[in-house]
Parts: sequence; C-alpha cells; structure tokens
Amino acid sequence: MRDKYLQILKDKLSPYKGILYFAILLLGSNFLWKICVDGQLHSQQIAIFGVDMTSHFYKLSQLTTKLVFNFVRLFPNTETFCINNTLVYFPDGKIKLNLIWGCTGVKQLYIFTLIILFSPGAMRTKIWYIPLGCIILLFYNIARISAIAFLTRGHPERFDFLHEGLFRYIYYGLIFVLWVIWEEKYSKRKKKQQETQ
Repeated sequence: MRDKYLQILKDKLSPYKGILYFAILLLGSNFLWKICVDGQLHSQQIAIFGVDMTSHFYKLSQLTTKLVFNFVRLFPNTETFCINNTLVYFPDGKIKLNLIWGCTGVKQLYIFTLIILFSPGAMRTKIWYIPLGCIILLFYNIARISAIAFLTRGHPERFDFLHEGLFRYIYYGLIFVLWVIWEEKYSKRKKKQQETQ
C-alpha cells in the first residue's frame, strides 16, 4: 500500500523533476557557501575557509565600482555622477551606494557555476557555457547596480525594495533562465545522444 502511494507521488512529481533538481542545487550551493564563507553581505570583511580574503574582495569591489561608474556615465544627464573608492552617487541624490564584496556578484557566479557543473550534460559544452553565463550575469550585475543608482536618486527610500527585493529576485530568475536554456538545449541533447547509442 505504501509503495502504491509512493509511486503515485513519484508520478505526480515527475513533470517537476528538473525544477526540483534546480531547487536542490540552488539550496545546496547556498548551504555550501554558508559553510565555507564567513562574511556578512553588508560588510567588507570576508573569509573563505577561515582565510581572510577581505583585501582581494576589496579590489573586486573597486573594479565593480569603476565599471558601474563608467556604465552610468554612458547615459545622458549623468555628468555629476561621482565615484570615491567604493562609493558611487549623484551629489543631489541623497544616497551613496557603497559597493562591498556582496555587490561584486561573486556569490551568484559561484551558484550558477555549481548548478551547471552538477547538471547533466557534456563537459565540453559546460566549458564554454559557464563562462558565457558568467559574462551575462556580470553584465546584469553592473546594470542592476546602475539602475539602483538611477532609481534611488532623490528617493533613498526605494533602496531596500530595489536592492533587497526586485533586483535580487531578477538575479536569481536570470540564473534560473540560464539553467532552463541549459536543460532544454544542451542537457536533453546529451540524453538523446545516450538513448540513440
């Protein structure tokens, strides 16, 4: 009787197998990050396996800040946009964005990389798909921070909604879309090749 109910449950969950697999990989990679990395998202301090990596991540924060600054300055009416080490801001904006290690996108790149690495598919395809996905995610990160700078200009109360909510969910949604593309275009192709052999 129990086996019958387990089979019914298995049959009902079968169409969602891929999404459940993605969710497990997402949660597993987040859990592994929390075990290996000691660093608050709102702090500059970060250690990996107990080794202080703050200075290395600080350099990444500075690079991210420069990229955001240069990206924002591509748009009209941004001549007053300022950069000061890891701060970017509009002087009349009433808010300064301090780009710390959590703003570099490293955690999201790590999560995406693990998800694709542990998804079915040919390693030779993963070798180019992972870097391509990382480039897309890095571009989104720069666009995300730039959009926050624009949208909070004169409205600092919008920061939490944009930073902690909307753009974070879009970030993970983009990771999901990249995984769906992998599943539909590359993972299933390998399964079909295995079936024909």
